[in-house]
Amino acid sequence: THLNTGTAASGEVLSWNGSDYDWITSGGAFSVIGTNNLAAIATLPNLTTGTGNFVSGVGSGNNLTTGSNNVALGNGAMDAATTGGRNIAIGQDAMGLGVATPATGDNIAIGYQSGYSLATGLNNVAIGNQALYSQSNPLSSDIGEVAIGYQALFSSGPESAMNTAVGYGAGRSVTGARVTAVGYKAAYSAASGAASGNEGLTAIGAQCASALTSSSETVVVGYGALGF
Repeated sequence: THLNTGTAASGEVLSWNGSDYDWITSGGAFSVIGTNNLAAIATLPNLTTGTGNFVSGVGSGNNLTTGSNNVALGNGAMDAATTGGRNIAIGQDAMGLGVATPATGDNIAIGYQSGYSLATGLNNVAIGNQALYSQSNPLSSDIGEVAIGYQALFSSGPESAMNTAVGYGAGRSVTGARVTAVGYKAAYSAASGAASGNEGLTAIGAQCASALTSSSETVVVGYGALGF
């Protein structure tokens, strides 16, 4: 009863659109949707004027409307995204709740729930499961954050910008700007920013500066130095 018996154009195939079968342009294992949008195991059901998107996975890019030139690979990748452009999300739920404004663009998230709550910002990079997981800057756009490693910059928060964290849990709870944390749990729970005086902190070494709360423009080097 659902079979669409309308006339198909050359090169079109029947595909399920969520409520009925419809004729779409054949893309081999993929479906071409709208203008140059390519989807596999995804339907881009809310797309309006967005172009050049490539999505694959259950629910990936599910709410994209005007967003363009995004890549979302993995179940739930960029699931809540509506706008924004030139974002790359690879992995289950990567950028799953993020990309909420047209100003959110040029971000890369690779790994399970990486960049999960990235709502605004530009040029952020998250590589590793839950890296940059709950990044949220209510004062201005997050810019230039780099998180590499499991839960690196996991709960980067208010005034967070231009931080770099490399290593398991590095900079996990950093809240300020221009912090560099390299090593296993380096600057793990260091509070940062104007309120606590840790802006510009550099921490190199496993578990160093992991509990530092007030030391502006400080350099900490060595295993466990000023740590737990």
